[in-house]
Amino acid sequence: EHVTSNPASSHRFSMIVDGAKFYVHNHEGTLDVSAGSEITFHAINTGNVALQNASVTVLSRTEAVTISDQPGELGTIEPGTEFSFSASINPQPGVWDGRMIPLTFVFHDEMGYEWLSFYTMVAGNPSTDDPTGPCEYGYCAYDNSDVDYALAPEYSWEEIDPLLGGSGNLWLVMDDGVKQVDLPFTFRYYGVDYDSLTISSNGWASFIHTNESYFNNHFITAALGPKALLAPYWDDLKGMKTGIDEFGQDVFADMRILYWHDSANNRFIVQWNEAYNQSTIQAGPDASLEKFQLILYPKSGSDGDIVFQYHTVDNPAMNGNYCTVGIENHLSNDGISYSYGNIYPATAAILEAGRAIRFTTDAPDNYVSNEDEVSMAPLSDLRNYPNPFNPNTTIAFSSKYACLGKLQIYNTKGQLVKTLHNGALTAGANSFNWDGTDASGVSVSSGIYFYRLQSEHGTQTRKMLLMK
Repeated sequence: EHVTSNPASSHRFSMIVDGAKFYVHNHEGTLDVSAGSEITFHAINTGNVALQNASVTVLSRTEAVTISDQPGELGTIEPGTEFSFSASINPQPGVWDGRMIPLTFVFHDEMGYEWLSFYTMVAGNPSTDDPTGPCEYGYCAYDNSDVDYALAPEYSWEEIDPLLGGSGNLWLVMDDGVKQVDLPFTFRYYGVDYDSLTISSNGWASFIHTNESYFNNHFITAALGPKALLAPYWDDLKGMKTGIDEFGQDVFADMRILYWHDSANNRFIVQWNEAYNQSTIQAGPDASLEKFQLILYPKSGSDGDIVFQYHTVDNPAMNGNYCTVGIENHLSNDGISYSYGNIYPATAAILEAGRAIRFTTDAPDNYVSNEDEVSMAPLSDLRNYPNPFNPNTTIAFSSKYACLGKLQIYNTKGQLVKTLHNGALTAGANSFNWDGTDASGVSVSSGIYFYRLQSEHGTQTRKMLLMK
């Protein structure tokens, strides 16, 4: 900082603004679904300042449990210190083994300092015979091994390829294509109504149109992937390799991707046929064949159901990622990860031929998110205006707390273009202007850019379009 006083004199000094930061990273104990359990949580102060006379309050973000016997006072927590505390958590009647229990830990002192740490634990002793979820919004995933639950799907392949006797519309694509199609009905997904679907040759679909085929799959939730995502088998897929051309380049056949409105059953089916995994593509006819379906079932006045079906499936490693299976909302901050990196939740049965997975907001119990108990969004309403823009745009958001934050611009290659802000954020409204220049002050070209907001309370990413 540079300070000028009166009479004229100047002084320079450095000021580091930071504080205690807390991260809850583990717990001990099993949350018995039939009785209350005392759970011990492990945390660390990752900041560079001690918190004196510290206390912690545990809040549930779902009505499925209540909290009793709060941990209370913790004493002084020095930087880098690992510490533990316990709370009694009481499941409500009907909570099932494997249910996700989202918690918020509020660390505070007598002077009004407050820090939120978010954590999710699993109730009971889960197995692959139990549903996965719910996410914060309320979607659950049932697979056809969850036979004790009424909403478990049955695998029932509906062939829609005309070559095999079906009635589907055919889209031929060799590699990395997207196609937007109109839906025959309105489909509600994470509370938003949609009337079209973008289909990617790489095993995913989105309710938000994009020209990006996104052959690199990511975990869910993934800030730079498709929004409003449906991922039955998101990976780099191609048609079968058939040879090499005169220039030494690989030659591929087309994948057969199909879509069809089954009006008799009020559903919309998307099918991937003759799709081969890139990681084994050099094997030609012996490469990993993937044949699977995505089926939309609209529901009047509520969120629709989505079913994934797997006729033929392999899941080879592609840079260690394997495929991504799951769903994600339009903000890329909520969803269900069924599989990524060949890692499954304890409740998810592995992918295999004859597998079916249903995503629905009809849970085995009737407990919903408890938004009145604790704010779900320390950072909210991140947006830019105008959008598209030329060359100036304002990036605005709200912060529930005064904290440190960083706002940066990236191009579509993931390269940093400019840091707009790196320092203190005020509680309430914040806004920053970008004039379409890079860190050197040089005007950037037209195109899509991403702005990323990082703070002690999380990270959010949005997309904007510069049009000159």
